[in-house]
Amino acid sequence: MQMTWVLTVTAFIALAVLPACSRNNESEPDLLHLKSAGVPDEFSIVPSHPIEYPESPSNLPIPNPGGANRTDQTPADTVVVALGGSPSARTGDGIPESDSGMLSYVVRAGVDPAIRRRLAAEDLEYRRN
Repeated sequence: MQMTWVLTVTAFIALAVLPACSRNNESEPDLLHLKSAGVPDEFSIVPSHPIEYPESPSNLPIPNPGGANRTDQTPADTVVVALGGSPSARTGDGIPESDSGMLSYVVRAGVDPAIRRRLAAEDLEYRRN
């Protein structure tokens, strides 16, 4: 008799608690749906220009690491557009024109051209000690 009572109480508790496990809050992302609204698509960053084949292997272009290529002339601008930005906001050094005031404030005391080597040496000395 007591075992039946315990099972009945356990069943009622489970029925009362189980609906609390469902999630109806729309503000939280649903991990079961892989495609969410408002999230950038990582495949839209890859340029989708057609592949061009040379007439012969001797006509292959010289490799230019980090530079423009025949398929995607401006890869950095392609990424900026894919992420919703404007390529015209970029300057030649990769710093947006809107950040020029901040940059001039940051470098007001001067810039150490050997900062990376100095910090690497200090870090190595710190790790040795």
